[in-house]
Amino acid sequence: MKVGDIVGRRSHNCDVLFRITHICGNGSFILTGLNYRLLIEADESDCLPIRKSLVQRFRELFLDETKVMMERVLSQREILTDCRPGRVLHMDSDPEYLRLCLSFYRRLSMPARGEVIMVSKQAGEVQELLKRDMPDILIITGHDSLYDASMPDSNESYRSSRYFCETVRSARRYNPSKDSLVIIAGACQSNYEALIDSGANIASSPGRILIHALDPVFAAEKIAYTSIDKVLSMREILNNTFTGRMGLGGYQTRGVMRQGLEPVGSN
Repeated sequence: MKVGDIVGRRSHNCDVLFRITHICGNGSFILTGLNYRLLIEADESDCLPIRKSLVQRFRELFLDETKVMMERVLSQREILTDCRPGRVLHMDSDPEYLRLCLSFYRRLSMPARGEVIMVSKQAGEVQELLKRDMPDILIITGHDSLYDASMPDSNESYRSSRYFCETVRSARRYNPSKDSLVIIAGACQSNYEALIDSGANIASSPGRILIHALDPVFAAEKIAYTSIDKVLSMREILNNTFTGRMGLGGYQTRGVMRQGLEPVGSN
């Protein structure tokens, strides 16, 4: 097996597909989820190569479920003649996931910019990016995992949570208002409570579960297309996410869309 191969884990009945992204000197692999924001290390003996036909079947299922979600989201969106949805800045450590997310921002007519930045470097760069882009919504994500379930309250038990928390805190030092800068942070199994305490409006993962690659996008869509005169409940925000309240949590958040006047001459 080599970098780029698609594998499943024998120990988990290949329930999640991964791409090999690094081969370690000790004979283990670093794996990143294909559809979930998960990063793990696994022994070579636990990795089973997956046939291309099965990979294609998983991909088709992924596309089918996202198509259904897209149709539902767009059918619920109110048609407005003059509105400015919220702008998104999306920081992601995975270039393939970021490309996927940016493609859905375009399909959802959401103004968005993306930056590929290692999770350990995000805190040092977030303020300059906020100054440059002046977004309404900041998404901080990548890959994470809980590798010591005996201490779920400690960031040291997670692969990336401490970095996500540092980035949220840095962003809040730049803009402390949770209304003018909405922050969505975390990845699979991330330390939800620590992220919320650091200043995120919405974070993963209350249930320490695998979150869908597009969960942050669809949470952001609801906020981006909700007027600033409405405060959304978490139930409303989570309605169009894949993993729901076990995957994402947080508190009431104000919408960031602004509506102008009807065009001159309209009835």
